[in-house]
Amino acid sequence: MLVGALIVLGSACVAADDAYAAPTIEFSPVVPSRVSPSNPFTLEALVRTGGAAATIEWSADVDDAALLTRRRAVVDAGYVYLKLRAGVLAPDANYIFTLTASTPSGESAASIAIATNAPPAGGSFDVSPRAGAALDDFRFSLEGWADDDPPLVYAFAHVGRRGVR
Repeated sequence: MLVGALIVLGSACVAADDAYAAPTIEFSPVVPSRVSPSNPFTLEALVRTGGAAATIEWSADVDDAALLTRRRAVVDAGYVYLKLRAGVLAPDANYIFTLTASTPSGESAASIAIATNAPPAGGSFDVSPRAGAALDDFRFSLEGWADDDPPLVYAFAHVGRRGVR
């Protein structure tokens, strides 16, 4: 959900070679085109500051302050990362993340749009027989499921008092 709130994540310093140039920002490509909100996700950008120390700030137009936190920003040799844990992005949503780099020579900002995948829809699930013992054979049937981002991957597990097995 896009709501227009601006949340600043934190800052870090990055250095490069030419002290008189304004910073430049280049995002690494996002693959696949839509990310799964069920998995952790990392945005990566290369920041060139021309040798000057820079203040780096991440922001996003989201309404969840827990989504973007200072400890999620990591800096390594000109590359800046924003790491998001699994489950913080909503399914079938669009987000715009912005990275701003400020030096004494100027300020630059770059944005990247991220779309999340929607869950599969329209199908049914059946188990036969519906009751049985531990060593009985069971048949799991999935029919009619559709997804905009194939392939569909299925996993079956037993969930008991001690968790998933």
